[in-house]
Order: sequence, then C-alpha cells, then structure tokens
Amino acid sequence: MPLIYSFVARGTTVLADYTAYTGNFSVIAIQALEKGSQGNNAKFTYSCDGHTFNYLSSQGYTFLAVADDAYGRAIPFAFVEKVRDEWFAKWADKGASASAHSLDKSFGARLKYWMEYCETHPDEVSKAAEVQKKVDEVKGIMVENIERVLERGEKIELLVDKTDNLRFQADKFHKTGRSLRNKMWWQNFKVQIIVVLVVILIAVIIFASVCFSGGNCLKAIVSGLSRLIRQGTTLTGSSSGVLASPAIDGVATSGPTRSFLPAMFQSGRGFAAEPAAAAPASEMGKVTQVIGAVVDVHFDGELPPIMSALEVQDHDVRLVLEVSQHVGDQTVRCIAMETTDGLTRGQAVVNTGAPIAVPVGRETLGRIMNEQD
Repeated sequence: MPLIYSFVARGTTVLADYTAYTGNFSVIAIQALEKGSQGNNAKFTYSCDGHTFNYLSSQGYTFLAVADDAYGRAIPFAFVEKVRDEWFAKWADKGASASAHSLDKSFGARLKYWMEYCETHPDEVSKAAEVQKKVDEVKGIMVENIERVLERGEKIELLVDKTDNLRFQADKFHKTGRSLRNKMWWQNFKVQIIVVLVVILIAVIIFASVCFSGGNCLKAIVSGLSRLIRQGTTLTGSSSGVLASPAIDGVATSGPTRSFLPAMFQSGRGFAAEPAAAAPASEMGKVTQVIGAVVDVHFDGELPPIMSALEVQDHDVRLVLEVSQHVGDQTVRCIAMETTDGLTRGQAVVNTGAPIAVPVGRETLGRIMNEQD
C-alpha cells in the first residue's frame, strides 16, 4: 500500500479526502492535525504503526499524504506538492467558504488521480524530488561560500567589476543573437519568395502547355485578338478610297470597297467586305445563347463551315460573328467581333458564305498583317 490516504484541510476542518483502503487513518490524521502544525509553509512528518503521515501547510491550508514507512518521504511529499499547486490554481476560491467534506466528490477525484499518478510514475516523481534536493544542497553550498568570502574580507569592488563584466557580456550576447535572428529571418524570407516565384512559373508553364496543346482554352481569345490586330493594321494602312482586291499571303479579300472604306473608318468595324445581302431561308439562323463574346446560332439547313462570317440582322450596330466550333444539334458556336450588348435570343443571323475579309490595296503595302489559320 504505497499511498493510502490523503486530505485537504482548512485549519482543522477537512474539506476533501480520499482513500481506497479501510482503516483508522483518517482519525489519526485528524488527531495529529488538531495538535497543531509546525507553522505556515512547513513540512512535517509523523510516524505511527509502520506508516508515515506527511503534512504540508501553506497559506492556511494543510495537505496530507499517508504512506507506508518503507515507501519513503520523497514521493508522498511530491504528491502533496502537486495537490497543493492544483488546489491554489483552481480550488482555493471554493475552499475559502466550503464546509467539512463538502468537496469529497469533486476534489476527491483529483486526490485519487494524483495518488494513482505518483504510484504509476515513481521514477518521474522521485527524479523531481532528487533534483529539488540537489538544488537545496547547491543553495546551501552557495550560501556557505558567500559567508566564507565575506569572512575573508574580499573587496566589494571586485564583485561589482565582475557583475559589470557579466552584464556587458550579456548585452553583447543579446545584440549578437538579435542580429543573427534578423539575418536568418531575411534568408528564410528570400527562400520563401524564390519558392513562390518558382511555383508561379511552373503553374504558368503547365497552364500554357495544356491550353496551347489542346487548343481549347485560349482559342477564342487568340482568335479575337488576331482579328482586332488585323483590323487595326487595315485601318492604319488605308487612307484613301480605292482598295485592290488581290489576296495577300492567303488573306481572303473582296473586290473594290470604295463605298465600304468610309464606313469602316467611322465605326471601326470592317470585318466583312460587304454587308450581307438577302439570303435564302436555308442560310438564315437564330441566336440561341449569348455568353459574353461567345454566341451560339442554330441553323435549320446546312451549317456554315468553320471560320465563316455570320452577320446579325436587325441589330443596333453591325455585328459580325466568326464560326469557331460545331457543337451539334444544328448549332454553331461563334466569337463576336463587337460587343454583344443588346443581343437577344431568337435574333436572326445570316450566313455570308465567306470568311472574314480584310480589304487590301496600294495603301496596305508595307503593312504587317496577322492571319490565323
């Protein structure tokens, strides 16, 4: 039976106790408590019938551990110190007004826990007690040495110089440590920035490789940008009214466009050479879906080929669409060459029967034009 009985008392009033054994331990413990302790913040031990009654008094409370005499005193006192620490941390406010044995159920469980803990971890507890004992011994040796130094009459000035030297070394160590810490922080920060940049670069490379290899992600964006670049080149190179009709580097062109050129300068929209004329019903379609610059058009008859130019009818401005994909169900997906504001489902669309044409001539000579196959 290593640890047999324990309690916490305020004065001579036992507030909580615990034991897993039967016997008159509580009676003897209370009798010893009523005799009076050895003073506040004191440790004392009574021996009776092969058992030790180990008391620890602190701030008006007394903590007891009853153990076998052969179990020693280190572990019982380690137990009461742990109980004392928890009591003052969490239970002291309740203990100030608690009556006798009113905390048996609540704090009694904590007494049981610490008793079992000390019994199952004797090495840890005994090591702590041994360390405390060594600290006390070192403290006694230091006090004795100081007394001997004073007896020898060593000068106080020497001690002051040593203290100043230690302070200087401590300040120097503090500054060196702070400088080293800042240096390490900067190094870590640089490494993190490099890692982030590498991750972003890898992500961009993967994104570009996947998109351009599949040809689906950026196809609409690249097509629209190339059309805008070709339109801007045409506008820059054209300044008078007569334009020739031959094709340059495979760019489809139309015939003379003297009447079309002024309108192109005014509105900035010259994607098709001539406005679409009246078309048969088989070449007419209807808008079924508008998502930003992407427009789906349904045809009842033959679908226009890829890259064909379509023109929206009855719209506020001239809106040309380029067929980009056949999506099935007699529907083509197109890229709008202008804003789709005001475009609604069911609006008529006519197939021009030709790709988007760029007017060329003498004014365009020496100009660079982008063409997307």
